[in-house]
Amino acid sequence: GYFCMVKEKILELGEGLFLARGYTGFSYADIADRLNIRNAAIHYHFPSKRDLLNTIVKKQQHQFLKWTDQKRAENNHFPDLLRQTIDYVYTVRLNAGHQVCAIGNSAVSAMILPEETLQVIRSMVHDIINWFEEILSKGKKSGSFYFLGHSKDKASLIAASLAGALQIARLAGENHFHIIAENIITELCHNPQQIHEG
Repeated sequence: GYFCMVKEKILELGEGLFLARGYTGFSYADIADRLNIRNAAIHYHFPSKRDLLNTIVKKQQHQFLKWTDQKRAENNHFPDLLRQTIDYVYTVRLNAGHQVCAIGNSAVSAMILPEETLQVIRSMVHDIINWFEEILSKGKKSGSFYFLGHSKDKASLIAASLAGALQIARLAGENHFHIIAENIITELCHNPQQIHEG
């Protein structure tokens, strides 16, 4: 019905504003003005900004976990799966107008975010890193990837590099993100033994 449609529009616009401006960079008045509704209509669905942000992150987390389940069933080549993950989690933010991922935006505001909200975001961080770890571990065992150390450590490094790459892209241009992403994939697929054998 109408109320559900309004709620979805509030959530969609709130998500875009949060990813573009950060937690402190928008207010309910911004949403109300764009949707031509009153602030009270937003408070009806989301009593506080914390409620809105929690819903946004939980929605992203749910969509991500659903996406990873689908990818497991597809049995993709691991380098392709890594590229698809980078596109799904990070590159899409560039295409949406130089947004920053929820993790990067939340990290900037971590000192002022409610603990409940931080717990939701930490959970999503763990999901993303665990997914990278799964891809890296299976890719290494299959001979698709080559790297030193543990898959978990490499997964954390990749997640941090890509989140930072989105920040750099905002300041220096999208090409910097694409270069970093391609370097990550290229280095993982590079077999150091081929140098010695060649």
